[in-house]
Amino acid sequence: MAIYIWTGIWPVSTPWIYHNASAGLITLSTDWTYWYTIADKNLWANTVYEYWDTLNASNCWDIFQWWNNYGFSRDWGYTISTSIVDVSSYWPWEYSNAVYVSVGDGNLWSTRNDDLWWDLTDTDEARQWPCNSGWHIPTRSQWVNIVSAMNSLGLSTGANYQTYLKIPFAWYRRANDPDTQKWVWEYTYLWTSSVEKEALCWSFAINSSGPNTGDHSNRASTLSIRPFKNVWVAPDNSRTVLYQPS
Repeated sequence: MAIYIWTGIWPVSTPWIYHNASAGLITLSTDWTYWYTIADKNLWANTVYEYWDTLNASNCWDIFQWWNNYGFSRDWGYTISTSIVDVSSYWPWEYSNAVYVSVGDGNLWSTRNDDLWWDLTDTDEARQWPCNSGWHIPTRSQWVNIVSAMNSLGLSTGANYQTYLKIPFAWYRRANDPDTQKWVWEYTYLWTSSVEKEALCWSFAINSSGPNTGDHSNRASTLSIRPFKNVWVAPDNSRTVLYQPS
């Protein structure tokens, strides 16, 4: 005989934006078919950012060079090298180095390896590192999908990304000026795992006007990462509703 225990929790299908604080994820949709689940914090941050919070290591956390799985602290004080790196023999998960490579706007390596963040392998599972298992660095097209969903919900401004996706306008450091924080409070730059060309990879920029999915950054620049879930997680009525249409 089957025994049923009523928990008071059931799935929801209304296409809104939901937050599961205990699991650290945000799920959104604009219909009943396509759902997207992203982390509610930048990679390795331990505090969810709330709009107008003071930016700090806890809610912004580490910044990354495109090919390097080592997270550089938002506080400066590590070794800088101007030597080009030979990454031709590295597998995607292998390269993690606390030495910041600053080579201006040129190539970082003598032989290109566009699969260092798994763009050639081209699966969400392969794009994992340096994220936890089950998560990955999103592709450019995945950020485009998020932008499309946010636009459909009428949430196109930068403030809406800060409020509903908990994305801080953290800053970044340019390849040819690593000692200077750029655009603090005014922009955020988030890596994608998609290669554009030569020394450039696609990044996702947001300012007060809204997002820019056509942006690119030099691979030696240091940007934040917002992980995406490999498989979206269905929301239920225990979630906090971050946004619902009026």
